[in-house]
Amino acid sequence: MRTDKLMRRGRRMLTAAAFLFAFAEANAQNVFVTPQTGKLIAALTSSTEAGFQRGWNSLWKHNQLPLTITVADGGELTDAGELKIPAANLNLSENGDALVLSGGQTYDSYMVVTLPKGYRFTGYNMTLQNNMDGATFGGFTFTKMDKTFCETNSAFDKNSAMSVAKNDAGATAMTAGDKKEYTIARQSKGNGDMGNRLYFLLSLLLDAKQRLFLCKDFRMSLKHVHL
Repeated sequence: MRTDKLMRRGRRMLTAAAFLFAFAEANAQNVFVTPQTGKLIAALTSSTEAGFQRGWNSLWKHNQLPLTITVADGGELTDAGELKIPAANLNLSENGDALVLSGGQTYDSYMVVTLPKGYRFTGYNMTLQNNMDGATFGGFTFTKMDKTFCETNSAFDKNSAMSVAKNDAGATAMTAGDKKEYTIARQSKGNGDMGNRLYFLLSLLLDAKQRLFLCKDFRMSLKHVHL
């Protein structure tokens, strides 16, 4: 999180109670991403990084599997396809059962889920809870805002989203304070169509002042490909 305009902008937050990924060397295997299956890693990547100063983190790493989640305030990538300037936007929920993704008013939040070469994703499912508006958490007070969460290409082009989080009624706009659950999912339709990196965007709608919601469950499937 950057400190620029910190006092006059809102914050958004996504809490991930569980991510499930599946991969295997011979057969597909499901893998959960939770506070218990991995660890958060902090890194000061900018002198204006406010989240780092308040105990937030920029990376989640699985304890046993070669799976990482990196977050940033901008979508610039390295030549390898990773976020170039990670930001301290990840934290644990108050009761320790979820991961929290946060960001600010004037820029979108970016997330990359990565496997090493030789592995590929074959599907995922994520359940989000839009119930964090107005919360005070992790040294920040979160205001209300409308937002969307989607899987994109590596350019983070939400107009060409591969999947968008929806509630039970099919709505994709997460209205501030609606306290509804949203689900985003995608399954591979063929070899290599998901690759070893997935790109997600938590995006501002109109002139709202904050992006904030809770991710209750994230499940993904992965496969090890012998190259």
